[in-house]
Amino acid sequence: MTTEQDIYLKILAYGLSNDSSITPPKVDSINWNNFYSFCESQAVLGIGLQCIDKLKNHFGSGLKIPQGLLLQWIGISEQIKAQNQLLNKRTKELTEYLANKGRRSCILKGQGNALMYPVPLLRSSGDIDVWLEGSKKEIVEFVHEDYPDMNVQYHHMNYPVFDDVEVEVHYYPSYCYNKWHNYRLQQYFRKESEKQFLNSTGHGFNVPTVSFNLVFQLSHMMRHFFTQGIGLRHAIDYYY
Repeated sequence: MTTEQDIYLKILAYGLSNDSSITPPKVDSINWNNFYSFCESQAVLGIGLQCIDKLKNHFGSGLKIPQGLLLQWIGISEQIKAQNQLLNKRTKELTEYLANKGRRSCILKGQGNALMYPVPLLRSSGDIDVWLEGSKKEIVEFVHEDYPDMNVQYHHMNYPVFDDVEVEVHYYPSYCYNKWHNYRLQQYFRKESEKQFLNSTGHGFNVPTVSFNLVFQLSHMMRHFFTQGIGLRHAIDYYY
């Protein structure tokens, strides 16, 4: 990690903290274009802008950010908010659609994680991951009723019910590569599943409980670490 990247992490840590005794890092010589690129690469542009707002409250006019970059950043953040509003709408619609078909569901990561943020609409969103109640065989048959050619993967399959948002249906929330560890993980998921399908957010969809999320999302991050890699959005999700 470079010295510059270390400063970026300190800015994010300061912006995310609720501890008023923490002082902000020195940003006199920071290259704000590079900070923007760093946040973009880590899928935390909205969070980066939130941190800048907090820095501005401290430094005032002493915070020298190029006006053009700041306007671009605000514009991208508005797009992130609009996408989150769409995702929230589609998540609620999906939950209602599945319920009408007799399927209880729980939203994994995504819009559920966003609700834990101080400004939920600033979390960069992705697709909708929904865990359905039932065995893998039952869920595969359910998806194939409408999409008979849909590919079956180990723990999920695509469910293209919307034209503007991708949906993945999960029969298992996550998995481990080690067979024994995976067996124990799946046993835990089955044991705790009832609580997850009843844990309403009040926003029209269910999300995992905190204790379940601590296990599920850590297993998800570990798998990403060995395959696609993990970024700051994973870490910030887990922080909240």
